Amino acid sequence: MKTGKSVLIVAAVTALLGVGAYFSAFNFLSQPKFSLPAFNFAAESAKPVLENQIAKTPAKADNEISFFFAGDAMFGRNVGYKFQKNNFIDLFANFDKAILEEADIAWLNLEGPVSDKEVTQRPQDHSLVFNFSRETIEALKYLKITTAGLANNHTDNQGQKALAKTKEILEEARIDWNGEPNKISEDGIRRYQQGDLSVALISVNALYGAKGVEELIKEEKNKNNFVIVLPHWGNEYETSHNANQEKLARAFIAAGADLIIGGHPHVVQDAQVINGKLVFYSLGNFIFDQMFSAETQQGLILSGVIIAEKIKIKLVPIVSKKMKPEIMSGADKEKIIDRICSGIKDYCKDDIISI
Repeated sequence: MKTGKSVLIVAAVTALLGVGAYFSAFNFLSQPKFSLPAFNFAAESAKPVLENQIAKTPAKADNEISFFFAGDAMFGRNVGYKFQKNNFIDLFANFDKAILEEADIAWLNLEGPVSDKEVTQRPQDHSLVFNFSRETIEALKYLKITTAGLANNHTDNQGQKALAKTKEILEEARIDWNGEPNKISEDGIRRYQQGDLSVALISVNALYGAKGVEELIKEEKNKNNFVIVLPHWGNEYETSHNANQEKLARAFIAAGADLIIGGHPHVVQDAQVINGKLVFYSLGNFIFDQMFSAETQQGLILSGVIIAEKIKIKLVPIVSKKMKPEIMSGADKEKIIDRICSGIKDYCKDDIISI
């Protein structure tokens, strides 16, 4: 009888454990699915991965969208030669990432295609045909970039297949892209929404042409979107905008643009308010190997928030030292802020613009 009782007890315990396991499994399967981390190109070669490569979910606020806009970013040539072997960890050693936290939109102009392989970069290479290594994706993750602008004169440097591969790689890494190097279409528009506030990003390579941009702006404005236009335009290395830039800016604003943020000149240009709308003609370089002048080693980051039709922007000048970006301070910082605020003094208070 004792043996029989023992068998019964064991059987009962086993049954209870089985039921518990069943309900545990059922409970797990009934929970919302977890998001898997974005794939890591570097894993296959056991390279170090940048810390915080997966962006934290920002603290969202209805009817409010925070942003971070940076200028031209080039991860090839000398930048790639010096930094890509370590997944660009050392490139950002002096960069204060605090300004990147909690941004709903974090955008930069990706000045070239990204390969799914490691591309050999050569020092002192002055080629204007770019091709970035797969490690570039790790740098974008580290910076918590949500959106890479592709509307420039270099993203098609390796042809249309490489451009398509760049888009695929970005999407697999859960990074949006917007704009095209040689066409203008609705496909390149990206929209972000919090509550009743919706923001549309329209990137355009105005060096290729701007025909059709005004129609896209009107369509987005008719959808009650806050429209940000990101044109690639202007003359390289000139610190003041030209007449064609202003002509396009006025046309974009007349069509309904709420904010214009330009790039391509590789230096920080001036700003303007047209019919109550802000225009930043060029943010200059964010990541580049143009070390031949002080101006090409300077850039501007715009960090701020959109609430309804109002914008508040903090101007964050940066400087690159041996290609490594860091936040600027002192007289050089004031010089950049003065360049931006000289024509819009009514809207500037120190390094803050409100409009």
